[in-house]
Amino acid sequence: MIKIISKILIFLFFSLLFIGLSLIFMVKNSNYMDKALAKQESLNYVDCSDTIFQESGNELIIIELNFSKGIANCVINKLKDKEKLTIFISPGGLALESFVLSNYIKENNIKVKIINTCASACTYLLFSAPERNICKNAKIILHQAGIVEEKNWISYIINEEEIINEEFMKHEKELFNKDINFNYYEEVLKVTPFRDYYELTEVELKNNNFINNIESCDNKNIIIGNLMFGEKKV
Repeated sequence: MIKIISKILIFLFFSLLFIGLSLIFMVKNSNYMDKALAKQESLNYVDCSDTIFQESGNELIIIELNFSKGIANCVINKLKDKEKLTIFISPGGLALESFVLSNYIKENNIKVKIINTCASACTYLLFSAPERNICKNAKIILHQAGIVEEKNWISYIINEEEIINEEFMKHEKELFNKDINFNYYEEVLKVTPFRDYYELTEVELKNNNFINNIESCDNKNIIIGNLMFGEKKV
């Protein structure tokens, strides 16, 4: 009888220990995500400097989109009555700004079109859209985010914002359109560190549902003042 009671007590002890550790992990992860979401909702800083916009009916066109601090809310404000976002070129930038804008794109079913280049953080925005179109010869470029490259998280996480970025990155799949082959995306990132880049081919883009259509864009020109921007010729 004593042996049976001892076994039961040991079983209960380890069961409670497992439950306790699970709760601690859940609370910790929840706290991180709560901080991340709070940061997203309270990101009130707006900066539209050095960004050229053009509006055409229900479409917002951006000549060069750099994901710098404040740009997410800037673009969101201009997208309030729009159904489509067209980007000529975006080299990427801050992951948090891209996540905030990408979340808005997804939640509001904004169509996205890339004329020339969408690299790094820009790809979050493209892949979150319900409809994703690019011009022929447009470049879609992937690589690991800067904080993913380091194996020692503690030495690289310098401030809360980088922790927030890390937590968002754990939820990339939730941000992406459900039709995208996320496993293929992860495989590409595994072999493409931050200092390198991987340009997806048209076959990869189509076969893995990264995009819906590739357009010729022969007559697609964006005019700002006396400047004309068109498809890059190769």
